Amino acid sequence: MPKGISVFMGLNYTLDQNKEYISKAKMSGFESVFTSLHIPEADNKKAIEEFRSLVDYAKKLDMEVIADISPRTFGYLGTSIGDFKALKELGLYGIRVDFGFTPEEIAEFTRNSYNIRLEINASTVTPRFLKAFESCSPNYDNLQACHNYYPRLNTGISLETLKYKNELLKKYGITISAFIYCLIPNVTTN
Repeated sequence: MPKGISVFMGLNYTLDQNKEYISKAKMSGFESVFTSLHIPEADNKKAIEEFRSLVDYAKKLDMEVIADISPRTFGYLGTSIGDFKALKELGLYGIRVDFGFTPEEIAEFTRNSYNIRLEINASTVTPRFLKAFESCSPNYDNLQACHNYYPRLNTGISLETLKYKNELLKKYGITISAFIYCLIPNVTTN
């Protein structure tokens, strides 16, 4: 799994500050960018406006972008749920599906024709979800899992829960990743 960073549009940092952070991360050996297209407290209009510019910038640096989405993301984009053409036009390498999608929808998403990589939330999977998901014949070759990351202190899961969820995912051969908190020095912030 490549090393990646997270940036969030519509919150505390300007587009230029996020681009500076991405540039410094690339110089430090990072290869991917994670962001969200559904943070409730974000100014979503502003976030969507900045999103294309940020993705284009990351791609020029040869960095892949994965965005966390929920069903309301498609509403922000003015399209219907499951419109992978719209997601591809945003320049996304992958999406991480968050709350609000059924196992059937997620399995169908893994079979999208736009080569958009699918990621599930490793922190919230359950045996019941994985069993239902398996029954829908997902394309496991286009699937990975990443533990939840929310840009607020004390929102992580316990080490015991992390181990338990990882064991569940390993039974299905799903690649797992997680975020750690790390600062890249000399990035200008407010």
